[in-house]
Amino acid sequence: MNVEKRADGWYASLTVPPDVRELIGRSKFLRKLSTTSESKGRASQEASPIVSGWKREIKLARDALKKAENPDSALDIALNLRNLLAVASNEDAGDDHELISDEIDRFVEKVKEAEGDKASSDIHQTAFGYKTPLEPLYHEWSKSKLKNYSLKTGDSYRRDAKMFVDKFVHLEAVTKRSMKEWIAYLMEFGTDPQKVKPMTLTTLRDRFMCGVRHFYNYIDSRGLIDEEKVNPMEGIIPKEEKTKINLSNKGWIPFDPKEVSQIYNAIPKDDDQLSTVTAIAMFTGMRIEEVCSLTVAQIIDVDGIRCFDIVDSKTRAGIRVVPIHPLIAPLVDRLLEEVKGDAEEAPKDEFLISGLKANKYDDRSNAVGKRFGRLKKELGFDEKKVFHSIRKCVVTQLDRAGYRETSIANLVGHDNPNMTAGRYSAGIDAPIMKPMIESLKYPAFVLR
Repeated sequence: MNVEKRADGWYASLTVPPDVRELIGRSKFLRKLSTTSESKGRASQEASPIVSGWKREIKLARDALKKAENPDSALDIALNLRNLLAVASNEDAGDDHELISDEIDRFVEKVKEAEGDKASSDIHQTAFGYKTPLEPLYHEWSKSKLKNYSLKTGDSYRRDAKMFVDKFVHLEAVTKRSMKEWIAYLMEFGTDPQKVKPMTLTTLRDRFMCGVRHFYNYIDSRGLIDEEKVNPMEGIIPKEEKTKINLSNKGWIPFDPKEVSQIYNAIPKDDDQLSTVTAIAMFTGMRIEEVCSLTVAQIIDVDGIRCFDIVDSKTRAGIRVVPIHPLIAPLVDRLLEEVKGDAEEAPKDEFLISGLKANKYDDRSNAVGKRFGRLKKELGFDEKKVFHSIRKCVVTQLDRAGYRETSIANLVGHDNPNMTAGRYSAGIDAPIMKPMIESLKYPAFVLR
């Protein structure tokens, strides 16, 4: 019944299990009751809520022993203690409040032994509700909530959210005003004050804030943000004025056909990979990774028309067929022969362009893309002209040739809001796209 009758009256009592005695600091809970009745039932009734509090403390102590060495689990316990403390405060349960406060102190000491002063300070501030450190929440989020994203996207989200954590340190410092001030700073100085490189509105909106918002939404899902609080993530990026100057400076700038030929002809003679990737992009409008990922199986015949079959792309709209331009047909034949070697036929799963090594994100275009970037910089081209500008050059040529927007979108794999029935079948696409591809021209181009 958890009560004892002693000479001076009734006591609530509970034996502390051996596994948590060291953490709790005693072998038995004992508290004198106020009742003067001789009835054991009356004493048990008064003792019941006291004993329940002791049992909660034992459970919390067990959780602490199991998880104190894991900072993510320690955070869970700290947040649980914080909630219990808030409930005890609201209910004016003085005894429970004191018990939970004591438990927090013991738990903090345990974390200090396992993780050191910094971790124990974070847990102390979190459990008592003084501040909510972002660092442990960040580690928990980065490990558990980015599993469904690609490695590259996950790393990008982690990197940008970590800057947010390092800037604000505690959740309570994140306000709409402080976020606006930070955004203004990034737009003036960028992420590294030693290398002043202002962050553009496009980068802030379309990349940087994606990771920050994802992390902040996770914090919200943990119930740590007051529902009445103004969302500090909304309305903090200034709207871009749609002036002619701004519109002309937005995004990558297309090369013109002469510039593309100039770059192609300047590619070092011993860089077959770069010349091959560039030539295919010039006459298809394909993205660089699409070109570098081509396999033998992706050279197909559609109603007598040889095509590249793009089966894996950045977007759903990118799944398409692209006829092979007559000027690069000899290049494709040569690549197939090189892959074939002494075999009777080229293995279907072999890459068309050999020797390109994938980076940690499984991108085969990384190294060759960097070589293109260095070359075009040496030739004096604007920083807004990049490999993707070749793709824009293709689109510009087709547009100037009078082809419909929907047809151009199908060829290059752009999302097409005007198409309601989805993409055509390959059998329909190829004959439509063949004259479009053959209209692409580059002055002074001679295939290597």
